[in-house]
Amino acid sequence: MSRKAPGGVKDLARKMDCRIRSCLSGRHPGLNLNVGVKNPKQAHGIPPQRLKVTGDISKIVCISDTHCMHRALTNDIPVGDILIHAGDFTRYGTLSDAEDFNHWLGELPHKIKIVILGNHESSSSWNLRASQVISNAVFLRNSSLILERDTGIPPIHIYGTDFYWPSKDGNNAYGLIPADTNILLSHGPPKCGVDGAHGCPSLRKAIDEKLHKCNLFVCGHIHYAHGVSLEKKLKQTVMTPAKHAVNGADNQPRKDMTSPTTLYINAACAGHHRELKYPSILIHCTTSEAGTLTFSPSSAK
Repeated sequence: MSRKAPGGVKDLARKMDCRIRSCLSGRHPGLNLNVGVKNPKQAHGIPPQRLKVTGDISKIVCISDTHCMHRALTNDIPVGDILIHAGDFTRYGTLSDAEDFNHWLGELPHKIKIVILGNHESSSSWNLRASQVISNAVFLRNSSLILERDTGIPPIHIYGTDFYWPSKDGNNAYGLIPADTNILLSHGPPKCGVDGAHGCPSLRKAIDEKLHKCNLFVCGHIHYAHGVSLEKKLKQTVMTPAKHAVNGADNQPRKDMTSPTTLYINAACAGHHRELKYPSILIHCTTSEAGTLTFSPSSAK
């Protein structure tokens, strides 16, 4: 041999470490790490899926970051009307992990199952056909599921985002989330009490300033930040019509008090070393006579 082949285990490890560091910093040119979408109309052109629901929606079970340990959770997942998985159900996007996860979903009794992708799946070889791989659940990626309830009861609008790294400078994908969204799903957390100090400011800004009907947010990603946090919105200022002027001044700013709080859920189940550490989170949902949704956490046991 005229030249010793470069590489070996140490060299491979070094290259992978550089790739991971570049990925986390958002600088790797070979990966889809955009904080927004290049073509918002194309990414958000999917019409909402609709399901007719009979009876109450009273219990929502939230899990995330199971990393192919989902079967170990089977006996500990409470019964509920909706099961939400907020991404990272595989180990590094392995297709066999995703297929087993899909089979497992089909074995669960929850009548509505909703899944979004995490960072482990978003750069996988099969991510563009994820809706086919995850066939035993409603798959959302920058798209909506509208649960149509009995006559006279407003529908429940659920929206799931694609995976994006945190951004301080805005994300046009978040600007296109429908304003009437009630439940928002994103693998990565916004800036909030369950973000482990790694939340996305742009996503929080969108929730506070635009999504006035969003009462429930479900995420994962930051394993050690598992938990629940009820937080007030920073209300958007709107202009008051002249006939409702305050202190005699026309068009004086006032605060929009619609949906003043959001319940933030980090449903990550895995611990630091990929072991199952945290339980599912059970959320109770109630609807007032006026159609207002209220969400409150409960022990999953």
